[in-house]
Formats: sequence, structure tokens, C-alpha cells
Amino acid sequence: MGFLLFFSTFAALAQELPHGYLQDVEAEREESYYEIFLFAEPPPKVKPLQDVIFNAELSKEFKQRYRDSGFHADTRGVLRFQFDELLSLAREAQDAGWRIATHAIGDTAIDQVLRVYEACGRSALRHRIEHFGLPTADHLARAARAGVIAAPQTVFVHALGRNFRQYLPDALLARAYPVRAMLDAGVTVALSSDAPVVEDDSPLRGMQAALLRRDADGEAIALAEAISIDEALDAYTRGGAVASGDDADRGRLRPGMLADLAVVSGDLRATPPEALTSLRVTQTWVGGQRMYQS
Repeated sequence: MGFLLFFSTFAALAQELPHGYLQDVEAEREESYYEIFLFAEPPPKVKPLQDVIFNAELSKEFKQRYRDSGFHADTRGVLRFQFDELLSLAREAQDAGWRIATHAIGDTAIDQVLRVYEACGRSALRHRIEHFGLPTADHLARAARAGVIAAPQTVFVHALGRNFRQYLPDALLARAYPVRAMLDAGVTVALSSDAPVVEDDSPLRGMQAALLRRDADGEAIALAEAISIDEALDAYTRGGAVASGDDADRGRLRPGMLADLAVVSGDLRATPPEALTSLRVTQTWVGGQRMYQS
């Protein structure tokens, strides 16, 4: 099944293009940002879809202003597309049989993307929202009803938490990347690293951040949004397979599934969350073949 992903980032932050697990990567520079397209198969005649910018410091589209930092004192971020334009693009993609992944972080951006998906109508295609960083309770309920898959990055809590604390108003900080609330609302969650945006993109670091909800300085960020190790494992395995459309034969260890797995040096369930990043990957298996051993 075809899958289309589109997003924009400031050129200053796009020195390295993100890694893709799909077959072909095509990128082009346009004005002040890069447009990056990942195709699982030769693309149909469909226009690129939207992102609301991702910037590790500031570029979410909010209903509230950023905290007054002396530099970003009066801004809510940037929205790349108007509703009608994005809806037209999304309908074209859905009609062509493509699942859509749209980057949206701020609450205004998330609301726009959800309205677009809702206007497209329910289909067998499950669309995604990448990041889904600051959803409201209403957004979570609507995403669950529409079957939208969320692909957030708890590793951002660790790596970018200092920025969150500096720039986000308290009301938004309390619900930054709210994975607990996503799961409780019935949203399918696929945790990801968004590599190479952060230096440490290890899934173990992402799972640790999902459990501890503390940044690199040890400061807590939305502790109520912590999840369990079993939930984190599910989001990094089965959730990822659902998000990529591969859950028929990947994402779980069961007879008849592809033997794609990693072996780590300790029991994740028995390891204290603070020690998860001390574990090592000792083997990696793909399709039943050992591809790596330390």
C-alpha cells in the first residue's frame, strides 16, 4: 500500500535530511525550507501534503503565544497551509489510495489536520499525525473516533525539554506529548525517534523518557503523562507496525509473523527506568536472519 509523508523544516535546521525506512527518498529545496518526500512505491500523480513546521526551538502553531523569552515574545508559530488548500491535497491523496502522514505539533495545527481528515470521510486508509505534540482532550477524542494514528516522540522530553520549559506556557507544558492521555483516549500510538533531530535517537532512550518524563537536566515535564514499560514496548513495536501498515506480519513475536527482533543485554521489565539506557543491543534479527551481533 502506498504511503506519503510530507513535511517542511527551516533550512537552517535541515543540514541533514531525515532517515527513511522506505525505498526512495527525493528532496528538493524551495525558498526557506526543504520539502522531503518518502515513497514506498512509485508515487501517483498526487501533490505533496502539508506540515506545520517542526523546529527544535520554536515553530509550533499555537492558539496561545509562546512564553515571553525576550526574543519570541509575540508569536504563535507558523501555519503552512490554509484549510481548503490542505483538504484538496488530502482528498487527492486519499482518492489515489495513499495513506497520509501530516506533521502537526501545536494545537491550532492539530485541529486543522483533524478537520481535514474528518472532511475526507472515514475510509479503510488510516491516516497519521506526526508529532501530535500538544493535543487537547477534544483532539484526542476526535483522533480516536477517526482512527488516526499518532506518532509522537517521547525522546523529545529528554532532549528538548529545556526548550519546552523555556518557551511553552505552563498550560501547554502540562500536556506536552501526552502519551498517557493518547492511550487512555484509545488512540493508536507509534513512538518514534524522529532521527536525526536529536543526538540520542535510541529507542531505549525514548522508552526511558516515556516512563520518567524528565529532561536532560532532570526536570519533570508533565509527569502525569508517564506510561508503563509494557505500553512503551508496544508503542515501539506493534504500534510502529500499525503505523507503517505492516501489522499483518510484523510488530509482534507470534507464529507466522516475520522474525524481526532485537535482543538486549537485560530484562527491560526488570530494569529500573533510570538504568534502561545502560542496556545494550546484542543481536538484531530481520526476517529470521541474524544481521548484527555485538
